Amino acid sequence: MDNGMLIPVIIASILTLMCVYGVITQKLIFTRHGLFWFGVMVFLANMMSAVHTGGTGEAEMIMVSTGLLYGLQAVLMFPFVTHPFDNSNKAAYFAQKGLPFVLLQSMALFPFCIYWVLI
Repeated sequence: MDNGMLIPVIIASILTLMCVYGVITQKLIFTRHGLFWFGVMVFLANMMSAVHTGGTGEAEMIMVSTGLLYGLQAVLMFPFVTHPFDNSNKAAYFAQKGLPFVLLQSMALFPFCIYWVLI
């Protein structure tokens, strides 16, 4: 592995473990923090790569679209801490609980979808 990628891989591993810990212990704040910071990291890395390579080729468009997708993840998973969530509205309660799991599943399948489109 290239030495330049060692630190980002370690950070990504820690954030992924934070997400998994939050899912296992059902503490949503850990899942939100992990998804938020992972989204910020991937967004910045992809946008900087697209700017540095320049051009309007297929690879740059994939970098930009992947960066925007993870940017959307960061916006959706912003780890706000407010007063305890009101459980009286069951629809809002389950939507708030289910959103991180839906994002985890979609982010796991996204690279396979891009590969399938490019074939």
